[in-house]
Amino acid sequence: MADGCGEHVNVLALDIGGANIKWATSSGAYGSHPFALWKAPELLVDALRVLDREHMPGRWLVTMTGELCDCFETKRAGVEHILQAVVSAASGKKDEDENGNARVVVWGCGRGAGGFVSVDDARDDPMSVSAANWHAQASVIGRRYPVGRTLLIDMGSTTTDVIPLRDGRVDAVGLTDTGRLATGELVYVGARRTALMGVVDRVVCQGQTYRVMNERFATALDVQLLLGRMNDDASNVDTADNRPATRDCAVTRMLRMIGADREMMSVDDAVAIARSFDNAMRQRVLDESVLSLGANSHDDVHRWDRIVISGSGECVLSAWFADLGLDANSAQRLSVERLGDMVGPQATEAACAWALLQLDQEKED
Repeated sequence: MADGCGEHVNVLALDIGGANIKWATSSGAYGSHPFALWKAPELLVDALRVLDREHMPGRWLVTMTGELCDCFETKRAGVEHILQAVVSAASGKKDEDENGNARVVVWGCGRGAGGFVSVDDARDDPMSVSAANWHAQASVIGRRYPVGRTLLIDMGSTTTDVIPLRDGRVDAVGLTDTGRLATGELVYVGARRTALMGVVDRVVCQGQTYRVMNERFATALDVQLLLGRMNDDASNVDTADNRPATRDCAVTRMLRMIGADREMMSVDDAVAIARSFDNAMRQRVLDESVLSLGANSHDDVHRWDRIVISGSGECVLSAWFADLGLDANSAQRLSVERLGDMVGPQATEAACAWALLQLDQEKED
């Protein structure tokens, strides 16, 4: 990957969320660090300083969703806090690099027109940079598909972005999270953090329907573990009961959703319950992405010329579309194309940060 702003200048792109900091560098490194911003907003600058020491960036590209955290009274306050943390982490350096480029720039999409703006401009118009990460990614995907109708679906740990593109341009109706929730272009279902109690109120197991307990006993991560889409990670305890993110522990969490335990029901029962939740999540996301955007049935999915999927939940989306007979190997006219196949699995997990690098390179070219 080219540096994009000078032969010896490393560029660090950041997508700062409420639960994770996703990053990419012009030297070809990608990553995602768990960081619960809403719990310790004052520690954000320290987390960013770690990235600064590790990658020694000459320039910073920034987008964000963390300003939505409930530790901030308003989005304006959240944007200001995040910008100040970035500026502080990059302190001690000149405001411009050796090529005259601003040291820190922010992606904004005010009135639908996307572009990098200065920190001062972002502070003056915080709504234009608030939760604008989806727009950066959509802009890059649009460049790759300049003709026809493309539907970009990006699933992260918490939410799913559903973004229509027409002839290479972002064709979304909503620009803010509030507007996108109204249009169905933002769905609050993700691959990991979604509390299952908010997905559906009944599940089926062994032909019996059970009402779901209205408690955060299990999350979407447990569904993925039980259905074999994600591997065990014993070091990860960011789960509903703070026990490891393993299939074995997921069984206990899943059974608890209907008031059962392993002495009452089996592993197979837990998998069946997981499938019930998975079907409900799939219906919600696909209904929002297909039906709410103008189609009358799932058969009308073929009005799109292509569907591109990405994000840390790309494996989940891929499985859902495969169930519908649509995947990267589909013999049908419409196929589902995985961003991970194009740019690599690490890049797609940090897709919005990756996109900032592409847009920066395009600007330099």
